[in-house]
Amino acid sequence: MNVIFPPSYVGSFVFSKTVFNKKLIMKTLNFKTNIKCEGCIAKVTPVLNNKPAIEKWAVDLSAPERKLTVQVEDTVSGSDIIRMVEEAGYTAQEI
Repeated sequence: MNVIFPPSYVGSFVFSKTVFNKKLIMKTLNFKTNIKCEGCIAKVTPVLNNKPAIEKWAVDLSAPERKLTVQVEDTVSGSDIIRMVEEAGYTAQEI
């Protein structure tokens, strides 16, 4: 039986999910975005947190490119993340 804990706030705009009894191959993807404030983070949060393949994600608002870093299962592509960010009303370009 897999137990999934709800997303938890782990510092400045870092969100994480924990999955037990499931061995996953993970990778990290990075994106340049137009996410520029806490209000933007609030709009993206439900979209990214509702995807089970996303382990954790963070946006560096102090970086000029507003870098989004996403740790995902190996089956998730950069275009999948771009589509999710666009669903929230923002743009993302893989870097």
